[in-house]
Amino acid sequence: MSHKILFRVKPVEGSVKEGEAIRVVGSASFLGKWTPQQGLELSWKGDHWEGVVAFDIGEKEEEKKEKEEGKEEGKKAALPIEFKFAVAPAHDWSKAVRYPFAPFSLSR
Repeated sequence: MSHKILFRVKPVEGSVKEGEAIRVVGSASFLGKWTPQQGLELSWKGDHWEGVVAFDIGEKEEEKKEKEEGKEEGKKAALPIEFKFAVAPAHDWSKAVRYPFAPFSLSR
């Protein structure tokens, strides 16, 4: 079954500086497996940051094994999905060291 998550965050003034961007990083492959360079980059919408990701919940053991072996990277996830927001200079995610928001968890 396919699902979509809309991430919308309105940061506290001063927590994101000019020239910086926000990505959602988390435990699921579509959120980069905690790697900021591969997370979901949010777009500035005038007064908040926003991004959408589509994914399927659950996967068969066979699919998990294929992913572990590096064969197929799908957008499937097992719940709960843990995530947090990373802030870094917009084009240098290797410097994503600031996580000004508390970690979150998505579950059924």
